[in-house]
Amino acid sequence: MYRRVKYWRSEPLESYGTSPVTTLAFFTAITLGLAPLPRHKVLGVCQFPMLHGAMDSVRHIVGLQPSAVELVDRTLLELAGENPEFQPTVGRFVRGDPDALLLVEFAGDDPEQLQRRLARLDDLMGGLGYPNRLVPAVEPRFQEEIWSVRKAALNIVMSMKGDRKPVSFIEDCAVPLERLAEYTDRLTEIFRRYGTSGTWYAHASVGCLHIRPALNLKSAADVEKMRAIAEEAHDLVTELKGSHSGEHGDGLVRSEFIRSMLGPEIAAVFEEVKRCFDPDGLFNPGKIVDPPLMDDRSILRFNSVLDWSEWDTLSGAAEMCNNNGACRKDEPAVMCPSFRVTQDEIHVTRGRANTLRLALTGQLGSDAFTSRQMYETMDLCIATRSRLARCTRPWISASLAKPAGANVPPVWTWHA
Repeated sequence: MYRRVKYWRSEPLESYGTSPVTTLAFFTAITLGLAPLPRHKVLGVCQFPMLHGAMDSVRHIVGLQPSAVELVDRTLLELAGENPEFQPTVGRFVRGDPDALLLVEFAGDDPEQLQRRLARLDDLMGGLGYPNRLVPAVEPRFQEEIWSVRKAALNIVMSMKGDRKPVSFIEDCAVPLERLAEYTDRLTEIFRRYGTSGTWYAHASVGCLHIRPALNLKSAADVEKMRAIAEEAHDLVTELKGSHSGEHGDGLVRSEFIRSMLGPEIAAVFEEVKRCFDPDGLFNPGKIVDPPLMDDRSILRFNSVLDWSEWDTLSGAAEMCNNNGACRKDEPAVMCPSFRVTQDEIHVTRGRANTLRLALTGQLGSDAFTSRQMYETMDLCIATRSRLARCTRPWISASLAKPAGANVPPVWTWHA
């Protein structure tokens, strides 16, 4: 059974509130219509040297009426291959160095018929220019192992090391299958222009791919990139007659685009329906109707009150100290009062900056930030801010000479 893609068909009124993330009502009881599970399944793993070829092939593969066609991209495969749990499985079903895989499943009660359908898939792959690119999986255990990689896709891609992580804000867009290859090509180019790349996986059979550009949401610059990518991606999806919300719902991240996607009249109807069902705005406020901006820092996971963008990172701020020792001066009203009392290097601005720098680079051990030594280094800082004016390390910003500003108290606030 293929997934329904939102906005591509009208729905009866009774379906308005049946979503588990409804904004209109809740249900105390639901009757489900169940269907028997097929007795047998077979799986074909189609290997493609390029993502474009995989996406262009989907429209042909669905003609064989598979029960599922799921995309797995190179990034997911590489990260899975680094995971001891999945490494042996990946080695069994990946051949060569593919850029993308399509997992094509057939289900039914006649195992011989399923074998014939798998053979037709192999023939189709050859006809599309990909001979000998099909890895069959008939044994149920092997199929389960392959699907385990796909089912763990989100956890696998989020294991990406570093501050840049695959971010979900355009991961639910869906386009018609005949435009799918064009969509992925053009979206890849958008990513490239903003200096990033994306992970691609999920429901190729209905043109709904879970696409996550790698961004660092701790960085104001990357938050701006997220906004720019979202706007261009939504314009692209609209041009291709697709939907920005194919499966997961609009939520906080996509609701602001409803008006541009569906038009002001439909958006006004949504607002009217919301007022009728939920006049006090109790159910999922900010979703669908009256949403915040998707890049509002107050709703982002990394919402620090401390802004290091002037120095790029916290490490950059700590490194503004160049160790010239001006902070050790002993005249009244100069630099650090606590150092003037203790005469201990750890209590001068330079000492605190060096302690932070060594901790950030791992030279003080894994527990540096929670250690008693760190506490004692920062404890006597009384945030006089005199160091901002009197630190003699010059640097140039926007043609204006400024002091180095090794501003330790905000760092200490962050530590506390």
